[in-house]
Amino acid sequence: MLLTPLLSVALLTAPAVDPPAPVAAPDGLKRAQVSADADWVVHVDIRGLLASGFGVLLDEAMSSDDDFAEVQRELGLDPRRDIASVTVYGTADDPERPVILVAGDAALDRALDHVAGKAFRRTIDLDGVSVDRWSEDEHEDEAVYTYLARRAGSEQRLLVASPHAAGVAQGLAVLRGESASLADDDGDFGASASPSAGAFAFVAVREGFSRLEDIDPSSRVAQLVQSAVVEAGEFQDEAFVRVSVTAPNATDANQIATILQGGSALLTLVAQSEEEARPLLPLVQGLSITADGPSVTVKAHHPTARLIEMARDAAGGRRHRAHDGDAGEADEYRRAPAKPKKKSGDGWY
Repeated sequence: MLLTPLLSVALLTAPAVDPPAPVAAPDGLKRAQVSADADWVVHVDIRGLLASGFGVLLDEAMSSDDDFAEVQRELGLDPRRDIASVTVYGTADDPERPVILVAGDAALDRALDHVAGKAFRRTIDLDGVSVDRWSEDEHEDEAVYTYLARRAGSEQRLLVASPHAAGVAQGLAVLRGESASLADDDGDFGASASPSAGAFAFVAVREGFSRLEDIDPSSRVAQLVQSAVVEAGEFQDEAFVRVSVTAPNATDANQIATILQGGSALLTLVAQSEEEARPLLPLVQGLSITADGPSVTVKAHHPTARLIEMARDAAGGRRHRAHDGDAGEADEYRRAPAKPKKKSGDGWY
């Protein structure tokens, strides 16, 4: 599918091979760009992620990743410098028509031209707007549609993409203020779709959780959950994860909390008994699971520096076994060296 060259941008949340450039301010979720009809929304603040303590860790992890370097060459851009954030939203009833919003700068223009040399691009008219249709070749039915929105006098760009032309049409209607957005939604979902300070990964799902694709409808938890919010980030040098779900009533919320607490207890036993899992014990023991009326909240936080140290220990402490027929011996512990670190009212047209 052509999503590989174009929509791979939405997955590039790690820095590239070269030493990272100074990162700009975080690029949080903009509810005015998300349709009020959305049943779910995912936002990755790439600038916020790279500005956090995890930015250097990701650079270390990707510094020798040949596959990532190849993807970077294929797309013709550097995600660290050229992409600010990625937002994806859609509805439970039409999971095949997500809307993808890639915020960046003028490098997105060059990236599309770069990809145009590797795929078939045809311009189509969509309600008076010229939209690009991308496919593997001229006769391929499967395609992806894109429109690159600009701001007058600015380097800012917003790539609107979808596997269906109707998805791009919906995204443009919201962007231009012709269709209601989450910023206009004064209901529970509109209010909950607001990431906490420091969150660089955010997911919100409104009522109808069990109808979502890839959710097992037979799962007891899926049956009990009506809506959910998941976010991860860093605030005041502490990494955090927060999960908040809403059940039909307090009884169901308590049942969800009981299931989650049982899982937490099992993880604690594993961390206590397995040597390799023992460093995770403070994380598991730090989980907070509470039920309040129909809501259940799971929280965890830990010093970022300590998590980075644990990740480096895990990566650098791999034991290499030499197999010579009958047995293998573990090589010495090796630690990886650290490395340095129509215009809308909003102006889009």
